[in-house]
Order: sequence, then structure tokens, then C-alpha cells
Amino acid sequence: MEQKMKIGVLGGGALGMLYGGAFSETYPTTIYTRTEEQARKITQNGLLLSIGTKRKKLFPAALVSGKLASSQSIDILFVALKSYQLPAVMPLLRQLPAHIVLCFLSNGIGHLAYLNDLPARTVIVATSEHGAVREHLNQLDWRGMGKTNYSYYRQIREDTVMLDAFFEAQTEFIFQKHADYLPMLFRKLIANSCINPLTAIWQVNNGQLIEVEGYRRILKVLVTEVEGVLGLTDQWEQVVAICRGTAENFSSMATDIANQRPTEADSILKPILEMATEKGIGTPLLELIYEKIIHLERKS
Repeated sequence: MEQKMKIGVLGGGALGMLYGGAFSETYPTTIYTRTEEQARKITQNGLLLSIGTKRKKLFPAALVSGKLASSQSIDILFVALKSYQLPAVMPLLRQLPAHIVLCFLSNGIGHLAYLNDLPARTVIVATSEHGAVREHLNQLDWRGMGKTNYSYYRQIREDTVMLDAFFEAQTEFIFQKHADYLPMLFRKLIANSCINPLTAIWQVNNGQLIEVEGYRRILKVLVTEVEGVLGLTDQWEQVVAICRGTAENFSSMATDIANQRPTEADSILKPILEMATEKGIGTPLLELIYEKIIHLERKS
């Protein structure tokens, strides 16, 4: 049954290209891109994936995202978009039939607000540990292999039996199931909320946060603040391990600031600040960092 799974990926950024390319080796896969130019480039020339010194050409189908509503045959759609991009595609997602499973790969928790407004009978939230950089419209550099953590936001049993079998069958592109989605999202959120904004402000790679003593001290204070809000403990070593494992990578937020693009601050940082206010917890460093990111966005 798993071999018949038809896959769609909404988003032609680094993550969308990575998932679309990886699945296309085994399953019928279509990447839905924002522009006709990118869809045409992938269709004509394939998707070029770099893994270290190795090069691989993959051939997923590619269509502009406006054609998603007429693509009724897919079984699961991976939504590989940033939270601030979701409002623009919500009309498309609302037109999809309820049997198409939606799997959201957005950072933060801002995207949760949109999920109840969708007809899909089964909705998955997921966090990706992969590191990837889009070099060109059809070229991708896979810089860090990890796994995809997933949990059901809502589901019907008929779908979960099929989906769990599908995910378990991925022996190279690994998926790990979690019983509860919020703890799973929070564990990723603490890394995103501490690593991403600091690298964005200082324009450094992840590794420098733990290699430079001044950066490391501030990172540790920030981790402690966010732990208190999210109700987590002992997260420092995990954050350090992520920085070490992705030492040469620049976070998506650092890249967004460098390229004068909007960031995911309102999906990653703002919800934590709102939770802190509700709980009466002071977060002076996080507040300062959030304001700095917003200032950098407006400046660009």
C-alpha cells in the first residue's frame, strides 16, 4: 500500500525541494512552487541535490501552486512554508478534499492557529531536523541529515494506519512519531527561539554561538528564560548539540535578515512572549531580542 502513496509538497524553498526530491526517488511526487519559472526549471532540468561532494539529479513533477486545487489525486500534502506565507495559500488548502492529508513543516507554533479552518480530516504537524540550503531554483545543498518528527493534530484511524506504515517504511529519510504534538513542537521551538534570532542579530553561523564565549553566555541565559515559559528543563545540552551538529549552517532567520526578507519572529518568538505574559513570567532578554529582530526587518 505504501508504494501507491502519491505525494505533494507545497513550497519550493530549501525544505520543500528536499522533501520533494527525497520522496521522488520512490513515490510519485509533485512540488508546487510559487512561480512558473521554478516549476519550469525543475521540470526541464530536474532537481539537482548536493550531499557533500556527491551530486544527484532527481525528477519530481513540478507545478505552480495555483494548480494545487485541481490536483485531487495526491494522498498527502507536505506544507513546507513559513508561517507568514500561510495566509496566502489558505484559500487553496480550503479547496482540497477532506481525504488529502495535510502535514505542516512550519517552524514555531504560529501555524497552529490556521489548522482548525481546514477541511482535511487528518492533519499532521511535524518538525524537521534536516539542514538544507537552496542554491538555485532547482539546486539544493543538503548540509545536515536528521529526521522528521511528526504527531497528529487531528486524525481518523483509517488514515493513521496507512500513514504510520508509510512513515515507518522510510528507512533512509527517517520519520519518528510522537504521541503529543505540543511537547514535540516545544522542543524544536526552544532551539529555534534561541539559536535563530541570535545568529540573525550577529550574522554568525550556528557554531559560533557556542564557540565565542560572549555569545555562549547570552545563549545560555536565553535558553533558561525560554525553558521557564515553556515548562521545559535540561534543554541546554540539546541546544549546544544542535549548534555543534549544524556548526557551519546559518539559520533561516539569519539568512532572511541577510537577504532583507521577512522572518518567522511572529511565529517563533511572539507566541513565547504571549505565554510569558499570561503566566506572569519575566523575559527581558527575549523581549529585547524580539524587538531587535523586528527593527532589523523594518530597516531592511
